Order: sequence, then C-alpha cells, then structure tokens
Amino acid sequence: MALLFSLAIILADSFNALRIGSIFSLSMWVIVLSGLIHYLIFRKFQEKFNLPTTVLTMVEYYIQWILIYMTIYQVMFDTLHKVVKKIPDILNLDLSYLINPTYLIIAIFPALIATWITIVLYKVYKKDI
Repeated sequence: MALLFSLAIILADSFNALRIGSIFSLSMWVIVLSGLIHYLIFRKFQEKFNLPTTVLTMVEYYIQWILIYMTIYQVMFDTLHKVVKKIPDILNLDLSYLINPTYLIIAIFPALIATWITIVLYKVYKKDI
C-alpha cells in the first residue's frame, strides 16, 4: 500500500494538472492505480480460469449495491450518532465507537472500487461493454 501511495504521489507530481491537493485526491489516485494493477493481474487469472461474463456482471452488481448500502448505512448512523450526542442525559454510555461506520468504510470502499474498475476494464478489453 505504501508503494501505491508513493507511486500516486510521483505520478501526480509528474503532471502539473494532476497535482494532489488533498488526502481525497491521493486516495482516488491510489484506488485507480490499484484498480489498474488488479486489472493486469485479473487478465492473467482469466486466461487460466475463464470466468463467464455473467459472473463478472453479477460481481459488479454486488459491488454497486454494497457501495450504495454502505453509503446509506453511514448516513443513517452518522445521524444517529448526532442524536445520541444531543441526549447525553438519557444515555449515560459512550456508544460513539459502536455507531461510527467510518472505519469500516475506509477499509472496504477502496477495495470495492478497485475491484469494480478491474471488472469494467476487463469487460471493455473483451468488448462486452
């Protein structure tokens, strides 16, 4: 992962129009680079195991729905977290670490988006899109 971050910074510094101005931009660079690397590895995997396009489409749909679900989940629990903070007299327990989905999303979103990029690039390569 450190290698991907380093590579993203080097590539972004090489092109003035693509300079990294925030952690979000750096994260997007890492996700796209990860997707491209996964794609190259996946092409070799497909040569050996040849998964049907239908399976790849189903995986793509699952990824899309998980991303949507996790976004809704985060919004709901962020709202719940704010409500819980406003009524400390009723709830004397500190549950903020239990209802904070940020850690889960930071871990899962980049992997899902990189895998999604992999599948789309492979479908373009096979001319299935």
